[in-house]
Amino acid sequence: MSISLRTIRSWSRSHDGSYPSTKTLGRSHEAVTAAIGRLHRGGYVAVVGPLLDQKDYFIVKQLTPTGLREVGAWPNATDLADTFKRVLEREAAEADRTDPEKGKKLHQILDTARDLGTSFLAKVTADLIKSATHMP
Repeated sequence: MSISLRTIRSWSRSHDGSYPSTKTLGRSHEAVTAAIGRLHRGGYVAVVGPLLDQKDYFIVKQLTPTGLREVGAWPNATDLADTFKRVLEREAAEADRTDPEKGKKLHQILDTARDLGTSFLAKVTADLIKSATHMP
């Protein structure tokens, strides 16, 4: 059994300035370093190292966006597209009651969004989030 992304994610949530040792993880040093090396090469964790001229001897800095998506901490493309559509549906339903002309336009936008597909909606939503949070 090796180190999992969920284990690493739990370190960041309960981080008290120390990292678990191989003893507390119940794994050998070799098993832990090999697992972290695999996660790093797979693009799931950002690391410092390798250290001490040892293969796969890294310090985990954080999960990458890929790692965060894998453990469910970041949305994937389908989640973003579905959220975008739900917001449009909610706004269109509200506008149907308060401003039918606006509701009609929102339904047209929603129909167009559905026609454009998940990848387009995900990209638009991700770009909106990046812009709103000032992320690169």
